[in-house]
Amino acid sequence: MSAPQPKTGGAVPAPQGPASPWIRLALILVALAAAIILPFLLWGEDIERLAPDLLSGADTRLLIAGIGVALLVTDLVLPIPSSIVSVTLCLLLGPLLGALVVALGMLGGFLCGYLLGRLLPRAALRRWVGAELWDAVSRRAADSGALWIMASRPVPVLAEATAVIAGSLGVPFPTALAAALASSLGVAACYGVAAAAGLSVGGFWLAFAASMLLAALLWFLSRIWRGGMNV
Repeated sequence: MSAPQPKTGGAVPAPQGPASPWIRLALILVALAAAIILPFLLWGEDIERLAPDLLSGADTRLLIAGIGVALLVTDLVLPIPSSIVSVTLCLLLGPLLGALVVALGMLGGFLCGYLLGRLLPRAALRRWVGAELWDAVSRRAADSGALWIMASRPVPVLAEATAVIAGSLGVPFPTALAAALASSLGVAACYGVAAAAGLSVGGFWLAFAASMLLAALLWFLSRIWRGGMNV
């Protein structure tokens, strides 16, 4: 007697190859990067001209600080020239106050990105990518997320993407906050030193390069402090 045939009514899930979860995870990352880059392509040049004018046109230090923080926070969704804004703040407010405002704006931008990541439909993303890979990446993020947050803070696009990813993968908030605060203060200090050294807005590339080196140094030292070099 022949074996009973399985019922075929209803949808049969399509087989997944071993690369499918990785492809789906990559598609999420590509979509996130595209969402951050697209505003640069659409409005980058206009906002790059507008942002310094907004700061220079403010007539009080409090207004300059408020506009500066708002610009750096909205860098999450708008193509704000954060390096130019940071140097301009330090020139207009002085190296110390300017650096503190820059750090506050950078930290605010990170927190907004982290919150956005927490608000994403993580359960649905986990099902779509695959529970095994999603959980493995989440564990790695919980273990090493602070290092990548610190290293990415001065890097355009990567900084915003890392903030959203940290939230979506559930990097513990105290860990994420401490890493973002340390890196934001370090990067802001570079712009403050640049202003104290008399660099103009046109010389912001030196401060940007210094902030990149500082972020890399923090990342390297954190790896050593954690007792391993396998991150």
